[in-house]
Amino acid sequence: MQILDELGSIKKPNYDQGGIYIAAVNDYIATYSENFNSALNSIRRKWQSTSDQDDIDYRRTLDKAVSAAIKNSAQYGKKGEFITAEGHTILDSEQKEDIVKAYLVSSYTNFHFEKDVFTAAEKNGFAAVITCEVNENGYRVINFEQSGAANDYVVFIEQKFPEKIQYKALPKKGYYPENLWKKVFDEKGYNTYFEKQKQNQVKPYINGNPKNEIIKLSNKVADFLDKKDMAGLSDVIHPIKGVRFSRYGRVHVDSDLVFKKEQVKTFLNDTKKYVWGGYAGSGFAIEVPPKEYLEKNVFNKSYESAKFAYNEKLSRCGYFNDFQEDAYPNSIMTEYYFKGTNPDVGGLDWTSLRFIFDLYNDKWYLVGIICNSHTM
Repeated sequence: MQILDELGSIKKPNYDQGGIYIAAVNDYIATYSENFNSALNSIRRKWQSTSDQDDIDYRRTLDKAVSAAIKNSAQYGKKGEFITAEGHTILDSEQKEDIVKAYLVSSYTNFHFEKDVFTAAEKNGFAAVITCEVNENGYRVINFEQSGAANDYVVFIEQKFPEKIQYKALPKKGYYPENLWKKVFDEKGYNTYFEKQKQNQVKPYINGNPKNEIIKLSNKVADFLDKKDMAGLSDVIHPIKGVRFSRYGRVHVDSDLVFKKEQVKTFLNDTKKYVWGGYAGSGFAIEVPPKEYLEKNVFNKSYESAKFAYNEKLSRCGYFNDFQEDAYPNSIMTEYYFKGTNPDVGGLDWTSLRFIFDLYNDKWYLVGIICNSHTM
């Protein structure tokens, strides 16, 4: 199974690698849906109406915030199961106090499955101005503006972009030395940089829908944990990356513990105390051996009674962002949600476990276990 024509059959825009030069092809942009401007206005209204809501997460970097915003706009109002891939180049950015404005060009594609064949269902390219607030939590999108079709693209650039960078986004092949064209564009005129970004994002899905395979593997992991079978669990752990353990639904790539499969295999006999993070509220270190940590957070679950989700979050992080997408950008997740049962706390004794899977040599492996629970 393969991606049909990779990104479809209509003419594609030429964009630059690295943000030095950009060429946008107007007749490509003009091929978008007749109702594109109407849809675009809906997207703009959506961003304006939700700019103060918590579900627009903080991201560690401006680049990741931009990527998330593009995918959010591409998916708005869509139904069914599909995957969004995007490529972008930030031409320039400016910051005033805690507000950052990024000027960029981008292309996205929505993919879906048709009889187990992965196809490009919808394509779009545009210029955009994305505004973020930035603080210790990272970057959070508060406004998203993008160009419409054909002439609107040029008008948007002229009205929204600083004059000093407009030439980078307007279509004029004369800006490109011949050797630069050969480096940036392939023989069909496609921008290789954007295409590589997209292909990396959808790589796990190219050989077909992995949903059934992931669900089967996830249930196998749950079964290993239920039986405290560390040898079995170690067999499905990523042979290079190992497995990362995260607390309270939040991933800290710099401090979360990562164990290789050989270490996990002997977990229950390992008496060394490790720091698994801090307790919510007090912040005191959770410093216990692996067996004690697993007994309190992983083994004490009845997986058969849990609510299950594939690539969907059933629980929320008690912070502005869980950084899961930053840590696992091309992964697939499953979640087991355990509903609270204590009426004295109004059901706030809920817990959940997420399993994160990565593709390696055409096989899926466990790379993350995220415990989550209510935090004060």
